[in-house]
Amino acid sequence: MATHDWASTPLGARETWPAPLKTMVSVMLDSRQPMFLLWGERRIVLFNDAYLPVLGARAGAALGRGLLDVWPELEQDVGPLIERAYAGEALHFDDRPFVLERNGYPEEAFFSFSYTPVRGEGEQVLGVLCLLQETTREVASRRRQAFLLSLEAALRVLSDSHEIIQTAQRMLGEHLGVSRVGYGRVDSEARFFTTDRNWTDGSVPHRSGVHDLAGFGPDVLANLRNGVPLVIDDAYADPRTNFPEARAAFDAIDTRAVITASLLKNGKMAAALYVHDRQPRRWTSSDAELVLETAERIWSVVERAEAEMQVGRVLESMQEAFVLLDRQFRVVRINAEALRLDGRPAEAMLGRTHWELWPGSENNIFGQLYQDAMRTMRPGSLEGPYDRPDGRRAWMEVRVYPSQAGLAIFYRDISRRHEAAQRQARIEAELRESEERLRIAQRAGRIGAFELFPDTGMIKVSEEFQRLWGLPRDGEFKTHELLAQINADDLKQVGTGQAYLDNNTLEYIEYRIRRADDGREQWMARRGEVITDSTGRRRFLGVSYEITDRKEAELALQRLNEGLEAEVAQRTAERDRMWRLSTDVMLVAGFDASIVAVNPAWTTLFDWSEDELIGRAFLDLVHPDDVATTLAEVGRLEQGLTTLRFENRYRGRDGEYRWVSWTAVPSENFIHAVGRDVTAEKLAAAELEQTQAALRQAQKMEAVGQLTGGIAHDFNNLLTGVLGSLELLTRRLQQGRLNELDRYVSAATTSANRAAALTQRLLAFSRRQPLDPKAVDANRLLKDMDELLQRTVGEAIELEFKLDKVLWTTRCDPHQLESGVLNLAINARDAMPDGGRLTLETRNVEVSAAEAGRDLTPGPYVCISVSDTGSGIAPEILDRVVEPFFTTKPIGQGTGLGLSMIYGFAQQSEGHLQIESRVGEGTTVRLYLPRAQGSVDDPDEEAPAELSPVAEARQEVVLVVEDETAVRDLVIEVLSELGYRTLEATDGPSGLQVLQSDKRIDLLVTDVGLPGLNGRQLADAARAVRPELKVLFMTGYAEAATRASGFLDLGMQMITKPFAIEALTVRIQEMLADG
Repeated sequence: MATHDWASTPLGARETWPAPLKTMVSVMLDSRQPMFLLWGERRIVLFNDAYLPVLGARAGAALGRGLLDVWPELEQDVGPLIERAYAGEALHFDDRPFVLERNGYPEEAFFSFSYTPVRGEGEQVLGVLCLLQETTREVASRRRQAFLLSLEAALRVLSDSHEIIQTAQRMLGEHLGVSRVGYGRVDSEARFFTTDRNWTDGSVPHRSGVHDLAGFGPDVLANLRNGVPLVIDDAYADPRTNFPEARAAFDAIDTRAVITASLLKNGKMAAALYVHDRQPRRWTSSDAELVLETAERIWSVVERAEAEMQVGRVLESMQEAFVLLDRQFRVVRINAEALRLDGRPAEAMLGRTHWELWPGSENNIFGQLYQDAMRTMRPGSLEGPYDRPDGRRAWMEVRVYPSQAGLAIFYRDISRRHEAAQRQARIEAELRESEERLRIAQRAGRIGAFELFPDTGMIKVSEEFQRLWGLPRDGEFKTHELLAQINADDLKQVGTGQAYLDNNTLEYIEYRIRRADDGREQWMARRGEVITDSTGRRRFLGVSYEITDRKEAELALQRLNEGLEAEVAQRTAERDRMWRLSTDVMLVAGFDASIVAVNPAWTTLFDWSEDELIGRAFLDLVHPDDVATTLAEVGRLEQGLTTLRFENRYRGRDGEYRWVSWTAVPSENFIHAVGRDVTAEKLAAAELEQTQAALRQAQKMEAVGQLTGGIAHDFNNLLTGVLGSLELLTRRLQQGRLNELDRYVSAATTSANRAAALTQRLLAFSRRQPLDPKAVDANRLLKDMDELLQRTVGEAIELEFKLDKVLWTTRCDPHQLESGVLNLAINARDAMPDGGRLTLETRNVEVSAAEAGRDLTPGPYVCISVSDTGSGIAPEILDRVVEPFFTTKPIGQGTGLGLSMIYGFAQQSEGHLQIESRVGEGTTVRLYLPRAQGSVDDPDEEAPAELSPVAEARQEVVLVVEDETAVRDLVIEVLSELGYRTLEATDGPSGLQVLQSDKRIDLLVTDVGLPGLNGRQLADAARAVRPELKVLFMTGYAEAATRASGFLDLGMQMITKPFAIEALTVRIQEMLADG
């Protein structure tokens, strides 16, 4: 504007301009605020540089022209307003919409602006000054948030993925007002896009099926593959698509403007959401962000729906029965295997309690397991007998997993396994008995057993063998040590060499030995055979016994020896069968991890052959993430410790890993281990956790719905009182009936104050109420409330105090504590309509770590108890009494927020609320508040400050920063009545500009929740240039302002909305008077 050739315009050269015009132009040039000036009857336009972005492409030819020459499309919207301003009327508008063509396309834009008449001598209006701020992004942001909330609500109730996609497409298309919206998946090469059915507004056809994204050009495809949203305002003008092939592709789908948001999953393009318009369109960044966020939400909801369907399919395909109970033990889900075992249809079971379906089960072992798990929130399992509906007894294995949503029960009929286990136990018992008989027989028959290993030259001998040979009790010897005891004449026939291995037997021989202990010579007989184990290792197994006695003894010993051979062979065969046939993997390995032996189950489970595994390190097959823990477990085995249920993952030939649960014992040189495949159990547990997470989310949404309904109900009642009173007040003013005005004003004020109190209760419940914590003597506070409490509960109720004489001080907001005690007294009074006793008690409590829980940390507390002898609270609703808007009182006698407020106050004060009640006996509510260090804060007993006379002239300047126009105007009006000079700003950045200027400012009054910079950030920035500046924060709800400490610095105070005018006045005068 400063360099424009004005001589060629109707205004003429600048030096000829009138003084008012020069002054206004100087102001505009020095301002960063977008503004323009209309001058003269021709409405000539002058504007500063800050206004250029508003003009867009029209900026070059706008100066010196008439307003409607610059913006002809605004004649109907703006023309009448200009005429009103030229008539002398000052105008202001917020978020007013206009359709502009400033960049070649029609686009909707929003502005907040004001028209101020510029007067010359004689009060003649010479021109109009317009200050404006474009608010298009802010309006779009609010619309976008409202749309996303509506979208979330609509999708939340859907479970079919096709219905989810169709709903989201339709809502987005209608919100943006476009021609077509489509969502679909992309193939693994990120080229072909498939959509089942897209949405259109009827002006273009549907484009379902498979689409080749390469047809839109390499730049478009590259952007999509990189996850960059594709935004094209006009396919004919965009350089990425302005070539024949791309234009043909866009013509084929009747599209000129497009936004496509691609979703990258695991680094690759997996899905996309496109928005088409058949006409060129100027997209905004907000449009692109909305499309991307909608795409993400569609993906998330569809994934959730498909996961839930997958969980359902898994449960139905399981060979194990599954039942899901809610917290009241009602059946909410049951799979096909459970229905098969029970024999009843699903409709006969769903919605009914377990105890109704299986009468008497609450007292059997399974019912006790369910109740214990639900009470302790710990999983459990057991095996036991179960009487089926058809009268047959079965043996069942049951596992339970509790959660906040209910109880998941897995069970299966293991009758066959139980019978097999019993048979196995009997066999093992008989075998142990047989072995004991053999040991006794060996001792009685003087028979010693041995195992001779030719490859190592070692021989293992039994206890009786050692006694017969006079050997020390070592159990294992070198072969040459025993050969040295044999008579030299008999030594030749006592062979242990290859010939005997080839014959697979140790033939019967008789020989003499000289005992190692006393040197006596005695006759011994030996008999045995060669045994080959599964690894091909061969050894001698035999017996040695004394034959010095009669022939009859020799024959008896021979028969016993034959029996021993048969039993040993049977046991060896059984052991071999177990090794071959077991479905569990068995392993013998060295402590260096080298595999010595494996059973055939390795081939079945992992597809590795025995030859591939023998000699290999088993750590080669362990998952890399499990190697460290596996090495640690091998170290424990090497120390002689037994392994029980150690889990790790092993790789099969196909590269897939399976979970194995190991039991292992060490021997002198080897690890002997048995492993069970638990992969299915792991997968089932993970899927169960996903199901439980979905159930927890459903519970959260139910609680939010209950809270929203309660708030709407109470606020509608209160707003009715306010609006009705104001409407009657308006009618009486119009009728000239002024004698009843006070009554309507009082009624509206009362309803508004009740709404404010309800807001404070909601903030207390949500732990967001601004608190003013102090060191409080609870005994003194309760004594001061004595008269108030007595009046509240009435003469029919006896009021009793039991106060600890050495009570600690506590740190809390005393006003909130008084309100909480009064609420509890009112509840107690309502529970004792025929009279009773109300007891208030205080005591010191030290909570230990063992007593602490999720809501109460260990440490010292002051406990304030309020007990009554009233009707009590039923157990089934005791857990709900702190929920917002839950009340047992008749309609109109309670809001249901009293206990919610007290609970929120306790939590926000870092304390806890505990309720105990017995029906017919009464209720005790205990409020735990943390102990405070130091002395009690005495209340300020100074007289309240007197209000200064209205409109008394003052020098102090107050800057008011508030984005809510009504609140800002109210505060400025109060300050003006007090005689203070005021400055104002609508948001944090504009307020900061004022603070960084050289203007005098004595007090900053700012809202906490400002757009741009919040109130505390603004105050910190102000203190950087004005260190002594006083700050008064206003808050209705701001997260940071609710913290009990650390928010306010010296010279800062806070007042909570809604506030009384008198309270605001006193607070401002006090702060300025202190300076």
